Amino acid sequence: MTVPAPYSIRRIEAAEASARADELAAVLLDCVYGGASVSFMADMTRGEALAFWAKVADGVGRGERLLFVAESEGRILGTVQVVAAGLPNQPHRADIAKMLVRRDGRCRGIGAALLAAAEAAAHEAGFWLLVLDTVENGEGDRLYSRGGWRRVGLIPNFALWPDGRLCGTVYFYKDLRAQGPVTVAREPPDQPEVRAFLEASDASSAALYPAESNHMLDMAALLAPSVRFLVARRGREALGCGAVVLTEDQGELKRFFVTPQARGQRVGDALVAAAEAQARQAGAKVLRLETGIYSAAALALYRSNGFRPIEAFEPYAPDPLSVFMEKRL
Repeated sequence: MTVPAPYSIRRIEAAEASARADELAAVLLDCVYGGASVSFMADMTRGEALAFWAKVADGVGRGERLLFVAESEGRILGTVQVVAAGLPNQPHRADIAKMLVRRDGRCRGIGAALLAAAEAAAHEAGFWLLVLDTVENGEGDRLYSRGGWRRVGLIPNFALWPDGRLCGTVYFYKDLRAQGPVTVAREPPDQPEVRAFLEASDASSAALYPAESNHMLDMAALLAPSVRFLVARRGREALGCGAVVLTEDQGELKRFFVTPQARGQRVGDALVAAAEAQARQAGAKVLRLETGIYSAAALALYRSNGFRPIEAFEPYAPDPLSVFMEKRL
């Protein structure tokens, strides 16, 4: 099996956007020529694409928008923007715009990773209400529905496909505010809500990685005395889960999952903090974990909480699809 090279997501500023306009234009043209309804028609020229990105770079320079790219081996595979509403009565709102992934970069979780990065940056910048529109029944429609966005309406015949056919447009929004405090406590994993989380996590991992690169603990393992299983809740609503497996003076994080509706609300941070507390209480000196190279949201979570890459540790073997990390306590 040929393993695709890993990718990374990062924010770029105006100068880099201008310098890499050719690459960004190539992404836009690839999407339009592939039939994506993203404002342009099939006869779009390279000059039009370059002019579009020049305007975007200007907007980034003026602080009107945030620009993110997905890169693999130095090549841009995708991009997305956070565009401030820019109105006196809407300082809290921004739009997610121009989610673009090259055809040869799809089915690797890049769209979801770009979206997670955009949501996190928007929240940090003070935008808690996000809005977007996308073509009806398209890949974006499915991406945003999976990501916890709320579908609020369809306008038939709103726009055109690049070949001139009419298409409907769907509008979504997402409120990033926390609706009350998040609490994390030890709970049994064999309860219906948690089983649903674990099944969703299994399905997501199976879509990204082959079976030999998935290292999930099953329910029997999660019920072992060495496991501290944690559930995050807001009131009675379960938002996510995670576990720390304790062995002598170390712990390993396993089975972390946050519902799409709760992402961007620092639920993952609360789970990591609770796992660290459990590990310290048990006398652990280090926390370790294994995650996948395409799990961008998980990688961002662990990096932001002080975990650093290391070599494979027992019982794992080196795997080009795995990232191993640790944090000294």
